[in-house]
Amino acid sequence: MTVIGACARIDSSDAVGIRERLATLGGVSTFDLDDPGRVGLLIESESLDAAHQTLCEEIKLVAGVMAVWPIYVDTEQDEPPDSTRGSPVDTR
Repeated sequence: MTVIGACARIDSSDAVGIRERLATLGGVSTFDLDDPGRVGLLIESESLDAAHQTLCEEIKLVAGVMAVWPIYVDTEQDEPPDSTRGSPVDTR
């Protein structure tokens, strides 16, 4: 599972319509920001590649979205990290 928090610059004269269009995209939810020309986005996806595709190929194409920036990314790994790879650096 991948979660991306993003900020989108939008046409504030159609903020309600833009939010409605964004809400039709799978895995995308919106939240208010202090600036009426911006909207917060939460993108949930099965993989980082799929989340990136949603960000770059779906959200950017929504009418009224002028730009979108990822702010936060969190990915869950299916397997724990391999503790045998690498070692701590000895600073002595």
